Amino acid sequence: WDYFSKDESKTLASCKKEACKKNIPIKTGNTTGLIHHLKSKHPEDFKLFEKEKEKREKEKKEKAEKRKRNDESDPLTRKQMKQPKFSFTSQSEAEKITQAKFEDSLVEYVANSGVSFQQA
Repeated sequence: WDYFSKDESKTLASCKKEACKKNIPIKTGNTTGLIHHLKSKHPEDFKLFEKEKEKREKEKKEKAEKRKRNDESDPLTRKQMKQPKFSFTSQSEAEKITQAKFEDSLVEYVANSGVSFQQA
C-alpha cells in the first residue's frame, strides 16, 4: 500500500499522489484496478512497483529453494517426522479434516521456525 490508501469502508482506494488522489473501487479485494491505474497514470511509479515486485518474487523463490535444499539434505524431512496426534473425543469428518490441517500447520511451523518441543 505504498501508492494507495484504503478508505474506512475498505471499498475504495485513493491514489497517494498529491496531484491525483483518484478513488478506485476495491470491493472484490483484487488489485488489478490499482495496478492498471499506476501503469496508465503514473508510469514511473509503475516501473518502481514492478521492480519491487520482481525483487519480492525473487526473494520468495530463493527462500523456497533454500528450504527445499535443507529438506533434501536433512535425513528427517517434515514428511518423515512423526506427527503428534491430538484427539480428545470421537470426531466427525469435518473435525478430522480440521484436525489434519492443524497438525500439518503445526509441523510446518515447527519445521520452518526451528522451535523445538519436548514431550513431558
